Amino acid sequence: MLIASGKKRVVAHPDIWAAKYSKPKDAPMRFAGIPYSREHLESLGAAFELTREPVWLAENVVTTGEVVMDTDYERVESNLYVRRGDDYLPDPLADDQALFVKTSAGLVAVLAAPTAASSIPCARDSRSRASRGFMP
Repeated sequence: MLIASGKKRVVAHPDIWAAKYSKPKDAPMRFAGIPYSREHLESLGAAFELTREPVWLAENVVTTGEVVMDTDYERVESNLYVRRGDDYLPDPLADDQALFVKTSAGLVAVLAAPTAASSIPCARDSRSRASRGFMP
């Protein structure tokens, strides 16, 4: 897709490049991160903008930035890990993000599949942003 479409801006959290793994029940640990190197994707036209902060993509579209899961009922799947050296540590999913889109019907959160873990924090975050006048 990058080859066909040319240079594209890719807004993401810096942790997208972390060595991510999953450990399915009764199966060996397996790599679950991005299967291509940053350099390879950049050679195809990806222009990465790595940030933990929200980024405006259009007048009414903004990324959530890093979403903190800080309640007892929000849990990351226990089979997800990040490799740090020789250790496999629980993945905090800091790179889990969503989009907020302001529509005539109100604020809409667009959640990707991995974002299911942070849907409640995203909802809280959108309410907080709206109350602070963050949304256009």
